[in-house]
This record gives sequence, C-alpha cells and structure tokens, in this order.
Amino acid sequence: MLLNTVLGFIIPWIFGVWLILKYKKLVFIIYPFSSVVSHTFNSFGFHAGYWKVTPIDYGVFSALPFDLGLFPLLGYYLIYVISKQTGSDIFLYLSLALALLFLSLLE
Repeated sequence: MLLNTVLGFIIPWIFGVWLILKYKKLVFIIYPFSSVVSHTFNSFGFHAGYWKVTPIDYGVFSALPFDLGLFPLLGYYLIYVISKQTGSDIFLYLSLALALLFLSLLE
C-alpha cells in the first residue's frame, strides 16, 4: 500500500504542483470531474472483476491513491496541453499518444 501511495499520489502531486501554481482556475474545474470519473471506472472494474490492485485485501481502497493523484492530474495535464496547443496538431496527437502509452505501461 505504501508503493501505491508513493507512485499513485505523492510523485504525481510533486509534478502537479507546478501546473496548479501556474493555472489555478483550471484545476478547480478539471480535477474534481476527472477524480470522480476515475473512481467510478475503477470501482466498476473492481466489482466486475476486470482488475485487481495489490494489496488485494483492501479492495477498491488500494486504488484510491491513483484515483486522487495520478489519474486526475493526468486528465488535468491533457486538458492543459489541449488548451495551450497552437499551430499544428501533430504536437497534440503526439502528446496524447505518449500519455496513453505511459498509462498503459504503468498499469
């Protein structure tokens, strides 16, 4: 559970502080919504038996650091990239592809 807390909550918030200090208004709009969506999909996945996160004894609570840290901050970062994107769309597509690849490898 300590590893889940460090990888899913503390490290993402270290990088998330920079975004929050830079764009405070956006975090109050995006973070709650992406946190609720993350928790909803994770709860459905746990109860349907699609995935399990160690330690298994804690059930849904073992993924709570990810629901409050990593997944909402990644949603916030992607919205930030989309809102600040100017010029060609290739940067947007590459950043979305890299983010999806990173999340897939993380899981």
